[in-house]
Amino acid sequence: MNVRLTAYTPQWAVAFECARAALIDALPLHLVFVEHFGSTAAPGLPAKPVIDILAAVHDFTPSTSAHGSWRP
Repeated sequence: MNVRLTAYTPQWAVAFECARAALIDALPLHLVFVEHFGSTAAPGLPAKPVIDILAAVHDFTPSTSAHGSWRP
């Protein structure tokens, strides 16, 4: 398995904020918080160019029915 690390770019924070806004728009009543974590969330750290997002919901059951409305 090859792992490709790239130099940090501020664009990762921008991409996260766009995805966060889309999640909030799609699931406004279900979300507790949305966080950017992992290596792309650490300024200056080389990372795999994959944005890791943690979204916590109040209750998982109604959130699963809304997942089709969210597109990054």
